Amino acid sequence: CLWGSKKTKANKFARPIFISGLKTLSFQSVVLFCKAKANELSVRQELQADCLAGVWGHSTSQRGLISDQDITKALNTATQIGDDYLQKQSKSGHVIPDSFTHGTSQQRVTWFKRGLNTGNIDQCDTFNTDQL
Repeated sequence: CLWGSKKTKANKFARPIFISGLKTLSFQSVVLFCKAKANELSVRQELQADCLAGVWGHSTSQRGLISDQDITKALNTATQIGDDYLQKQSKSGHVIPDSFTHGTSQQRVTWFKRGLNTGNIDQCDTFNTDQL
């Protein structure tokens, strides 16, 4: 038996501490899972916003309100606000995909282009696809 056969004061104290520690580890696992799921949902939401921005860009381009140069600037911006790009530019220079909340530069460009090329908001469903 883990606790021994003697019912000493130390064993009476150690058992609840040990059980409390196990419960804490279980709670931490749930929190980490929830944080990972929250990050994934955040990425999907951000990529959907990028796609919708592309749909708006499509509409304004069709009406001659923006130029190809404006679109190029938007694509460059999308590249520079990807989590991977920002993390590479940080002091540590390390990229930690599990911490992403906005998507990679490539994902952001891809979803913006998807909206821009199609002009169709139905193409912006980032929540029902495995291909981000």
